Amino acid sequence: MHEQLAEQAQLEMAQIAEQETTRHLISEASQKLSEAVQGKANNLQGAKVAQDMLSVGNKKLTACTKQLLLLVWHAPLGVRSAKRRHHTGCQD
Repeated sequence: MHEQLAEQAQLEMAQIAEQETTRHLISEASQKLSEAVQGKANNLQGAKVAQDMLSVGNKKLTACTKQLLLLVWHAPLGVRSAKRRHHTGCQD
């Protein structure tokens, strides 16, 4: 049971880390898009690249979130109960 809990936690942490990386990239792409549109040269090529980056980042973030939800929902019942007790301090 402890091994399953540790493995589940490790998988969840990997997904959370991937989400954070993706959020950072989305933020960077958003900034680049803003700069390209508001820049003196009105850089349409840069805006298009940033827009594509945002689109890919949003799709990746959605996929990461779905994967994290699947990990949580498909965890064995014993693992979910143990995690709930661990996180809430509750005991059955």
